[in-house]
Amino acid sequence: KWAVLFDFTAYFPGDSCQFQVEDVVIYNPLEDLSNSFTVELRDYDDSGQPGTFISESTASSTTYGWQTINFGNVGTFEKIWVVFLYETALNSRYIATSSPDNNYPRCDGTHSFWWEQDPDNPLAGYYYSMASTSFPAEFLVGLTGLFILPAGHTDLSMTDFVMAGETWPGGELYPRVTIRNNNWDDYPNTEIVIEINSPGTNPAGDTTLLLDVGHIDGFSEVTYSSPMPWTLPEPISQYEVTATIISPDSIESNNSRDYDFDTFTTPRSHILIENMLRTDMSSLDTIWQEQTSEEMPDDVLIINCFPDISDSTWYFPGSLYRFNYYALSGLPGTVVDGEYIIPGFIAGAYQDSLSSAILSTDNRGGFLEISYLQIAKADDDFVDVYFTLENDFTHVFPNYVSSCKLHAAIVENGLTLAGDSIPGYTMLSMVSGADGLPLQGLTFGVPVMDGDFYYDTLIINPIHAGDYDANLNNLHLAMWIQNEDTHEIPWIEIYSLEDNQVGNTADDIPPVTQMSIYPNPFRQNLTIELPASETRNADDIICNIYNIRGQLVKRLEQSATEAIPRIIWNGANEKGKPVSDGVYFVRVKAGATNWQTTKCMLIK
Repeated sequence: KWAVLFDFTAYFPGDSCQFQVEDVVIYNPLEDLSNSFTVELRDYDDSGQPGTFISESTASSTTYGWQTINFGNVGTFEKIWVVFLYETALNSRYIATSSPDNNYPRCDGTHSFWWEQDPDNPLAGYYYSMASTSFPAEFLVGLTGLFILPAGHTDLSMTDFVMAGETWPGGELYPRVTIRNNNWDDYPNTEIVIEINSPGTNPAGDTTLLLDVGHIDGFSEVTYSSPMPWTLPEPISQYEVTATIISPDSIESNNSRDYDFDTFTTPRSHILIENMLRTDMSSLDTIWQEQTSEEMPDDVLIINCFPDISDSTWYFPGSLYRFNYYALSGLPGTVVDGEYIIPGFIAGAYQDSLSSAILSTDNRGGFLEISYLQIAKADDDFVDVYFTLENDFTHVFPNYVSSCKLHAAIVENGLTLAGDSIPGYTMLSMVSGADGLPLQGLTFGVPVMDGDFYYDTLIINPIHAGDYDANLNNLHLAMWIQNEDTHEIPWIEIYSLEDNQVGNTADDIPPVTQMSIYPNPFRQNLTIELPASETRNADDIICNIYNIRGQLVKRLEQSATEAIPRIIWNGANEKGKPVSDGVYFVRVKAGATNWQTTKCMLIK
């Protein structure tokens, strides 16, 4: 037995609101269910447990996804219990749950309850809240019906808000709002104010827009799209947008919606997939096959974590760190780019969920670049990693930067399980610790230690069976920035310890060597040079030119055999036509070395 408590008075503080129940909706995460389940509605009393029985209904035929169980009009309530009798276990049938975040802070486990039977009395027991067992999640259960407001009250609710269009500098966005009138009376004049805020470093400043939605009939829903676009300023920036109903309204708690976006254009190198697995799972091969299919993008980076301590050969604390970081409750689990969690494995549905998550993250830009990385072996047990991150052209909110942390892990590839190759990499150690490292000074225009740079040194104790040097060619350092509030990942890179290692001590680290571009800004030809030390083992150099939208403009290749290897870009695209003036990004790679990125400006 499970139970969910609905308290409708909590939706509109200060008002005596009731709800007229019509249907119960429950999410079924399994494709095939052989048994039905029964749902009860029970009254609320002060005992903290489901009270007097009101009605019940049985779902005799269940399918994957949302199930609707009709109750008809059983009355109106300020609070009501939904109880469902559904035989389940963590490793078999269950009702899907979701953890709390900024958008859904009410999902804290205090509304969902599980039944524990009295071992001495089969008819007795008690409902315990999920929060009481430190499980901050809610069952995916909902009600459909009507809110019944007190006499004389009016209510408009904003049910959707987006800024539709092209989210890059110079793009055009059209505000679109959906408003529902929760009253019988019409609203003759409805207005919306839209406030667009950007970081204080953005010279474009803030903007306010006013939309005239007009007449809304009683108990109807209207979607209004502005006929006039708002043109995004040229600076690359984050934006926070709030739309608010300003018409007279008795209940204001549902009158506004936020829409945050950015115009980040720095291309990201990878889409991170973190797998939480156990070696004896029958679904392992299918999960990996789906993640390495031809439909997946080439830039997917797979890191396999084995957080179950019973997997003695494969278990490392770093895997358990990541499992707990996402507050997962069971295995297997797949996390795409930090934000999209696929709990469990359901044949058929898994591929759809994975493809949807990849599509949501593909082509997403970032705001950071790494301009320097060196790895030095300090002694037989430790490795020093020196790196420089920079943000010198993107405007970001200081509170966003302060909520981001740097995570770094030692991972290994080329492993096998039961004779079969394991795709991607396997987690060995979270060298940045469970909580990551805070970022400093990566906000546009705030100088930190010789410019907009952030320096740090990580002491890495490689965890690997066998000799460090003998296995160095399979060890890699994965580094990523992750927002602690949303878990999104705006920057990620992976580096071979062998390719990036220098010397035997930190003192042997050579001066920073980077590509050189000149003149910058340029009018006709841009020269791109790499030091010979960067190209000594390479046959050729590849140079990609991107516009501020992240689109590839020109691909150039050059032999690396010259004394000072250089590439010249004449400001033309792949079709030989001159490109427009503005900011462009130059990415250069010599042989098997890592990509280096910088920006240039074309003026005419």
